[in-house]
Amino acid sequence: MLGAGSNDNIPVSRIACKTHRLINSRHPTVGVFDRVASPDQARAAMLIEQLTNPRNTAISERFARIPAKELVLGQSGATMIMASFIHTYETGGRFHSAQLGAWYASFSITTAIRETVYHQYRRLRQSHMEIRGTITQLRELVSNIHADFHDIRGLQGAMPDVYAKEDYTHSQPLAFALRKSGSNGVCYASVRHETGENIAVFKPSLLPPVQQGDHYQYEWYTDAELVIRKLTNVA
Repeated sequence: MLGAGSNDNIPVSRIACKTHRLINSRHPTVGVFDRVASPDQARAAMLIEQLTNPRNTAISERFARIPAKELVLGQSGATMIMASFIHTYETGGRFHSAQLGAWYASFSITTAIRETVYHQYRRLRQSHMEIRGTITQLRELVSNIHADFHDIRGLQGAMPDVYAKEDYTHSQPLAFALRKSGSNGVCYASVRHETGENIAVFKPSLLPPVQQGDHYQYEWYTDAELVIRKLTNVA
């Protein structure tokens, strides 16, 4: 059985495909990292913001953990890319901890929807919000990935703890070890969509250009009744 300490045995695959990420739609769509052109300017902007919001200390610390050559700055979509690495929950995610985030995407929009439905519902439940009548809009971010990734697709039987549906205590150490070794990220099977495949990207520089795709609206009528509407039709 493979585990977090067995990353030398994990195969590496060349990934060259279109990926789909869904995020909550926010306005304005242009942010600080779209405007700054150097790491020094980005750090200065974050320090200024930190003066008015002490909680940004953790964000600054995450930013400092990203090597300068991996930063994405001064271009359209830079803020959306960098946000996935510096804004993260204290509990982290499947392949990242609270120390530094990652860019998660799916190989199909169907899988991306299944993943976000699960996580949106989970957050609503944890926040004790009234789910009935909740409406959430999300936008699709499309990126073409071309790089080598550690590939654990098809290894669910060998790595059951890493594939635990809600427990990340084994997948996070694996990701930490891979990241420390210089890995670009992890390609893995979705646990929310039976035939789906996902990718967790560890390096921001692998993502541009990121293009905006369609907008979707999730409408919860009851805990069990969800209507998903596609609001746009991007070619």
